[in-house]
Amino acid sequence: MPLRLLLLSSSRTHGTDYLEHAREQIDWLLGSSPRRIAFIPHAAVRFSYDEYEEIVVKGIGGDHEVMGVHRFDEPVDALEKADAIAIGGGNTFKLVHDLQHFGLMEAIKERAQQGTPFMGWS
Repeated sequence: MPLRLLLLSSSRTHGTDYLEHAREQIDWLLGSSPRRIAFIPHAAVRFSYDEYEEIVVKGIGGDHEVMGVHRFDEPVDALEKADAIAIGGGNTFKLVHDLQHFGLMEAIKERAQQGTPFMGWS
């Protein structure tokens, strides 16, 4: 199955709102139907995961449901319930640590290899 990835080097460009510069590409990746997106906020260090989730909800827009994996007792469960996966940028060391700690690294790989749309940004 082909991978469906959108990898962005930035969440903003000068003069645009969060993820606004990538709206066309996000819409292409997610398609026209509303998706349940598992959002991994674990790179955040300057604000809470809840605040990060709020920013991403506004940035992704549309009728999509953004589910922060931090709201699940087992974050891997969020990936199983999702139609797409998103990872936000921030502190890479913390992100990689938490991905490994919660078993998300392998779960993301498996879902992506199954064709689940995946997007991430720094």
